[in-house]
Amino acid sequence: FSSMVASYPEDEWNTEGFEKVCDVIYRDGLRDSALRGYYASLRMCDPRVYHLNSRELVELSKSEDPAARLAALKVPNIYILGNPRGTGEHSRRLLTSAGVKWHAVEHAGHWPFIDQQAAFVDEIVRFISQWRL
Repeated sequence: FSSMVASYPEDEWNTEGFEKVCDVIYRDGLRDSALRGYYASLRMCDPRVYHLNSRELVELSKSEDPAARLAALKVPNIYILGNPRGTGEHSRRLLTSAGVKWHAVEHAGHWPFIDQQAAFVDEIVRFISQWRL
């Protein structure tokens, strides 16, 4: 949704864009429980902050730098994504190329921690159990 939100000029976003995006998310939420929760969250957010954050996320993604930044962390990490409706193939290739470990949670979308809670938690537990503390 960040790219949809960021596509609105600020003045249009403030006058009608936020409501249009909320309408899309509401309609899609009739079939997707994660989007129902997202819609409820949107109704509690500051639309100006949501627009600014979306623009920042889109710009950061265009740089294709996040995978390298994640790989450079000095702490153990893993990128957990939803499949088939989560992180796309291009981003997966960037993660692999940067040397980032990633795991796909099946039957999940952008929010695997909502779509498949048990599988997501299982993967977190599996990852943490590999650490040598």
